[in-house]
Order: sequence, then C-alpha cells, then structure tokens
Amino acid sequence: MVVVVIAAILIAIALPSMLAGMRNRSAFESSNDIALLVRLARARAMGLGVAQVLEFRSNGTGDRGRVHLYEARLAGVGTTSCQGWAAAGPVLPATTPGATTPTATFVDARLVDSKLDATKESALFLNGAAAGNLGYLCYTPKGTPYYAPTLAGLANAAIFTGTYELDVTDKPGGVKAGLVRKILIPAGAAPRIRSVP
Repeated sequence: MVVVVIAAILIAIALPSMLAGMRNRSAFESSNDIALLVRLARARAMGLGVAQVLEFRSNGTGDRGRVHLYEARLAGVGTTSCQGWAAAGPVLPATTPGATTPTATFVDARLVDSKLDATKESALFLNGAAAGNLGYLCYTPKGTPYYAPTLAGLANAAIFTGTYELDVTDKPGGVKAGLVRKILIPAGAAPRIRSVP
C-alpha cells in the first residue's frame, strides 16, 4: 500500500511537466510541418517548372493559422511567372484535394493544408516587423521568391530579399505556455526553426 501511495505522489509531481513537454513537442511538430511545406513549395517549383504560391493566414482566435500551397496556372496550364500570374487576377480554389480553378490548383499532399489546432496561435513578421494576418510567398522555377501581403500584390512584387517569419505559440486556454517556435524563411534559403522563451 505504501508503494502505491509513493507512486501516486511521484506521478502527481511529474504530470504537469510531462503535459508541458507534450504541448511543447506539439508546437514544434506544427512548426516543422510548416517549414517542410515551404521546402516543398520551392522544390516543386524547381522540379516541375511551375510557380508555387504559399498563402499564410494568421487571424488570432478565429483562424489561428493556416498555410496553403497552390500551383499557379493560366488558362489551365502551369505558369513560370509569379507576377504574370498575379496580374491575371487569379482565383484560388477550395482547399480540398484536387480542387482547381483556371488559375490555380490546390496541391494535394499530406502536409499541404497545415492548420494549427485550437491550442496554438500564430503571428506573421516581415524583416522583424509585424506583417498583418495574411501573406503570399511565390517561388518561380528558378527558386526565386516573391512576397506580397495580398494576392494581387504579387503582380508588382520585387524579388524577395528579406526574412519572412511565422511564430507558433502554444496557448492552451488563451495563456502562453512553453516556447515560441519561430519559423524563419530567408530569401533563397531553407526555412529554419528557432525556439525562444
């Protein structure tokens, strides 16, 4: 009986830190999925010869964070130009596997619809400054990135030379818990994940 009481006490002491560790791991896995999606976009653009567009959303409590990947198309055919595609006024399809419009195809891959669950929250930054709740990053077949805060803005976007950042925070019950995972997306390089308190 004494052994059971001692085991129960040890479990009660260890449980909060184990739960915190699980939440931290979950936030890291969500961040890793998003970083993999950015790598996939660049690799698809270079491998298929068709521009790939990432849509980043961060709307606080309503939509805590999503990243979608689209293949750019003009008149149903893949295009290599981010600016020419955006200038045509693209319409993004629904985010269901195989959804297509004449100007875009939702890429059907397991990691593509990367959505943060209700216990996490995201924030977007551009070169260290807050970047609103929406952003578009387009990769050409040469791996050249273009960034704009709106889809139409890609039509006049210059080559992206800064760093785009998506912060993922675990917030169970609306209170920050654990580390902030910063997904850094530098121009022309692979994304990195930094953990900060």
